[in-house]
Amino acid sequence: MVTAGFLNSYCQRNKQSKMDCNKFQARIIFLHDEELTENEKKEMMEHMKGCADCTMAFAALSEALSILAQEKEILPNPYLFSKIKTRLNSASPDKRPTKTVFARLQPTIFILLLIISVYTGTSLGHSFSKQIEIQSYTDEIALYINEMQTEPLENFLLEQ
Repeated sequence: MVTAGFLNSYCQRNKQSKMDCNKFQARIIFLHDEELTENEKKEMMEHMKGCADCTMAFAALSEALSILAQEKEILPNPYLFSKIKTRLNSASPDKRPTKTVFARLQPTIFILLLIISVYTGTSLGHSFSKQIEIQSYTDEIALYINEMQTEPLENFLLEQ
């Protein structure tokens, strides 16, 4: 944005026009962007008729902003579409990038790892269930060997 110091260099510093020039400096960007009401625009134009410095300041601001607008605008290359179209038409299936050995074997490796992990999980689960069966079987045998736990009447009589 244009600062007041920039515009002060264009305006004379006499007491009669200082107030009008300061007011003009505050609104100069709005005049350029056409954001003022009709009365304000008319007042600004009348001030520019009487003040050559403010007229030069407005011209300098307009020139600077037009240069910035030109620099901001990016024009596309007019031959861009034709270059892309030529590249697409000239591309053949033979020019596709070839896959590496690992990229080709990746699905097979994944399936093998999946099968191995499922087999390992089921074998671990099966061996764990055998241990539980053995433990329950030994508990049953221990009950038959030590009948004293199952016969509370005999325990009662032995204690007396």
